[in-house]
Amino acid sequence: MMRRIYHRFPAEVDLDFTLGVSFREALSAILSLHRMHEARRTPDGMIRVDVHVGVANERTEIVQADLISGIAETATEAVDFRIVLNETILTAERKIPHSENAFFLRVSDAGARTTRCFAVKDGMRGKMDAMDLKEFLMDAIR
Repeated sequence: MMRRIYHRFPAEVDLDFTLGVSFREALSAILSLHRMHEARRTPDGMIRVDVHVGVANERTEIVQADLISGIAETATEAVDFRIVLNETILTAERKIPHSENAFFLRVSDAGARTTRCFAVKDGMRGKMDAMDLKEFLMDAIR
């Protein structure tokens, strides 16, 4: 059992929110997003969103979530993630890279049916903000 904390997680966060699920359920839902993609219609046309989830390892690095097994079962107290959402515009002729949105997310155990989350945008690229990440996570947990 261990905490998975990243030593470079920002001290100031953009958004502090709670999820109405247990710590293990939240971890499982977030980990299941790794390498997932979805397509949606926007004013820019059809957009494909590819999701990549990294998790803190040995406090010093973020590694792809699928390189570490049993995270949801062995993690305690808190886990730091780096979630990257790559958007691509889909046209009949080709795929056009649109934006990359990267976030740090700390998920903390706050009780039997409550998980506290702290989100921080990593860099300035992309149009999404921490509130968009929260909505994305809430949809994934439902």
